[in-house]
Amino acid sequence: MSKEYTEFEDYPNVDNHLDEDDRTKSATIRWVRVANSTDQALKVKKFIDVAKRQEVQGYQMGAQVAIPIPGLPIDIGAKVKRPSVPLVHNKNSDKDADPTTDDLGPYTCEKILVNGDTDENSKLITLQISKEGDTEPFWNKSVKHKHGVIIIPDPSNTGKLTVIPAAGQFMQSNRWKPHPGCKDPRLSKTYDPKKKSV
Repeated sequence: MSKEYTEFEDYPNVDNHLDEDDRTKSATIRWVRVANSTDQALKVKKFIDVAKRQEVQGYQMGAQVAIPIPGLPIDIGAKVKRPSVPLVHNKNSDKDADPTTDDLGPYTCEKILVNGDTDENSKLITLQISKEGDTEPFWNKSVKHKHGVIIIPDPSNTGKLTVIPAAGQFMQSNRWKPHPGCKDPRLSKTYDPKKKSV
């Protein structure tokens, strides 16, 4: 493909105004959507980019009360001290003991879910997409939470696959359309298997 779409933050959803995020839930779930417009079964390995503070700050508090009674000095005091606690830096990577992999069938569109980082509230999800049976991914990039990508046959390299940003995620038709920022004239207007125009 003449232009590889590497910075997916440059492609915001065109239907973002339809987002119905429920901020009352206590669990933090992050997601991206992956549309497979090919006839091949694929594997999607997913990671959340986690950034945590290296240390939780400690504190020290104290209180003292003196009760003046003639001939009997009473002095009551208390101190509470919490030392600083180091945190382990934990950035998920492909060296994790059990990275999660989802199957993605031909001509399907799936929402890929990961547990969110509640400490630093990361919104980037790293995806490694590979053909079924391959050990190495053909695509390894980070995608913003609530955004999507479309896997298509590479128009400039027969037999290869490439990934492009989707137009949006909140209207079903936008999940299969290339983002308006994708200017390659060889791209179809839609990759929806039901409406595909070649």
